[in-house]
Order: sequence, then C-alpha cells, then structure tokens
Amino acid sequence: MTTRRGGRDMTARRVGEYLVGVTSGLIFLSSFAHGLLGWPELEAALQGRVDPDVLGALGIGWHFGSVSMATFGLLGLVSFFQMRRGSAGARWTPALIGAAYALFGVGAFLYSGPSPHFAFFVVLGLLLVAGALMWSREAGE
Repeated sequence: MTTRRGGRDMTARRVGEYLVGVTSGLIFLSSFAHGLLGWPELEAALQGRVDPDVLGALGIGWHFGSVSMATFGLLGLVSFFQMRRGSAGARWTPALIGAAYALFGVGAFLYSGPSPHFAFFVVLGLLLVAGALMWSREAGE
C-alpha cells in the first residue's frame, strides 16, 4: 500500500517504522516523567503513613520501573534504526514490548477502576504492535 503525502510516497512499511520510532521515543521520555515527577508525588503522599523501610523498598521498585521504561524505549529506538536498514528480525522487539505494555495497561486499567492513566499504556503498546505488524506485512515477512 502506497499513499502520497507531501509529495513523497509513504508505504505501510515506512509508516510502521515511524510508529515504532515515535512511540519508542515517547516511552523513553515518559520514563523520566515517571521517575522525576511521579515518585516525589507518591513518596510525599505515603510519608508518615508507611514504614520508612517499606517506603524505601517501594522507591527502589518505582525507580526500577522508570529504568525499565527507559530501556524499553531505547530498545524500540534501536529497532527503529534496524528497521530502517531492513533488518528482518527488527520487528520482534517492538512487538514484544508493545504486547507487554498493552497487556499491562489493560490489567491496570481494569484494576484501577478504570484510570485513564493506564489507557496510555494500552495506546502505546498497540501503536508499537501496529508499527511492527505494518512493517513486517509490507516486507512480506
């Protein structure tokens, strides 16, 4: 499938690449918001209510989540550049990260009663999976 956009041909493969690249960049950037903005707010809300040792352990887990998000974003960006070079296996990393994000988001959305915050995880996950699928279909893989 080829469409004209801004005088240039945009194939589904190219759109898939950019979906992976942009979404991975958003995941990477959101890791900083998670760690630098989210944790101080949560820590302030829990201080005095939760044992300091438990709060410290929660902080470690929270920051591991931030580091994991940054790593997922970077892996997705590496995959984007591999996709641009035509690497056949490049689609698997964003597809797996996207599936994990979407599944986590659905579970957290349903558990939270539902919180729009977790819908963001679903959207990011589905965009990554869609980008990987568009790219591989266009490549005939």
